[in-house]
Amino acid sequence: MYLQATYCPYETSLKGKYDEKMQQHTKHTQAVMEIVKLYNGDVANFEFEKDFKLRGITFEVGYWRKANAIHHWFVKNVQDGNDDCGKYDVSEEKIDELIDSCQTLLSEVETAPSDLCYAGESWDSEDGHKNLTREGEVITNPEVAANILPTTEGFFFGCTDYDDYYLESVKDTLRIATRAKHLINMGFEIDYQASW
Repeated sequence: MYLQATYCPYETSLKGKYDEKMQQHTKHTQAVMEIVKLYNGDVANFEFEKDFKLRGITFEVGYWRKANAIHHWFVKNVQDGNDDCGKYDVSEEKIDELIDSCQTLLSEVETAPSDLCYAGESWDSEDGHKNLTREGEVITNPEVAANILPTTEGFFFGCTDYDDYYLESVKDTLRIATRAKHLINMGFEIDYQASW
């Protein structure tokens, strides 16, 4: 599952308006260069507008693995219930809702240390199979999390427990959605797509 940002400097509404196109192109080229600086450090020594004609750019804003609660949120709030691995536009309003959901959840859930089971098992020569455990945290009020960003079951969807892995996916989502909001404000379009 990922969010991607796409930028296309020439809007169809500016067909035939050369000066406006060039002003928009310069503005957006500067925005792209700011993104390159943010994510990749220094920009190479070339004059972007003279050396290249920018037609568009697409890059990954964030990636999730087995964050089924986040996928469920996108299916419900962006994809109109269609869980079909399609690419869907994500509006600034929806990004704001996702940020708000993550912030609310992180401020309202409570956690406690716990031994958690891994999904798999390991061979123990003394008594056959035994469950593997790890130290972690569980959410002690999972009904709060389930009300805001509920987990969901599905093929390749991972664990549905409300634990530290779940919380980490929510924190990652907050970081990714905040980055997406910044990109929207710079003129990029944001898309969500899941694949399995």
